Amino acid sequence: MRKSWLVAVIVIALVATLGGFGIYHFITGTSMGLALGGSTVSSQTLAKDLESSDRDLVMASLDTLTRRNDTAGQPQARKLLASADDYIWFNAALYLGAINDQQAVPYLIKGLKHPASRAYPDVARDLKSLTGQNLGTDQAKWLIWWKQRNPNSAFSFAYATLDNQAAEIQTGSTILINRVIDPVTISYSGSPIALIGVRVKTGVTSAQAHRLVETCILGQFAEIKRDDNQLIQDGSVPAMVYWVADTINGPNLAASLRQGLPPVPFSKRTNVQGYLLQSGLYELDVSSVGDPAIRTELQRLSPTTMPSVSPP
Repeated sequence: MRKSWLVAVIVIALVATLGGFGIYHFITGTSMGLALGGSTVSSQTLAKDLESSDRDLVMASLDTLTRRNDTAGQPQARKLLASADDYIWFNAALYLGAINDQQAVPYLIKGLKHPASRAYPDVARDLKSLTGQNLGTDQAKWLIWWKQRNPNSAFSFAYATLDNQAAEIQTGSTILINRVIDPVTISYSGSPIALIGVRVKTGVTSAQAHRLVETCILGQFAEIKRDDNQLIQDGSVPAMVYWVADTINGPNLAASLRQGLPPVPFSKRTNVQGYLLQSGLYELDVSSVGDPAIRTELQRLSPTTMPSVSPP
């Protein structure tokens, strides 16, 4: 009720200042107008707005069409898949996936590496509906599935923007971890970072290990020490990872989210891999570590030289 009252006041004010034609153009031709009165905009107008040079209007129109499950913009959205703007083509793919368009499939798979990770559950749902496969948000599994069924496809899953971002993640970089991809891979705005030198112990479930990593590093700032300037085959940055000082991380909030997990000494630079080894869920694996100094540090941090900690 309160929102309706607010919208009514805004509309009255706009009518007074813009006049009848002006308010019509505002609602049908601007992103703010769509947000306020999108339910009144015709399907034909929304489809036409997808051809606009106004990025915000295109994004708002895609969002409205997706929420309506309206197929009117399908031809225009297919063209938007070729956009160089990562957010335009991704939102076009989400729209096409929602209306059951098979052309969206490879773009949705590619989108599982997009920085907008909050959309991943929608991507997984649409991919399951379109393909009949239930592979969740694991892009590696989807890539295997796609390549098996499309061996001659020239579709590129490369991300120039993410590759450039990954190249900028150097030793000493401080970044915010906004996603945990799997028990040994975390992510910074779509760029995966491999936690080198550790692996999940036999008998430990992936869910247990995943929860441990999420509760100790998700939403935290971390410092990177790269093992190599080259990316791993899956496109991730191989690195040692350290928590940075608690003046950035806010240890009180972080501690309240850990729910009985081993304490993290946020007051100093602390190695994440060492913390995982202490948990009892991980074990040392230096077989793929290239930097001798990193291998030495990992061996020093192994549980044989550290006090044991009860796993969660």
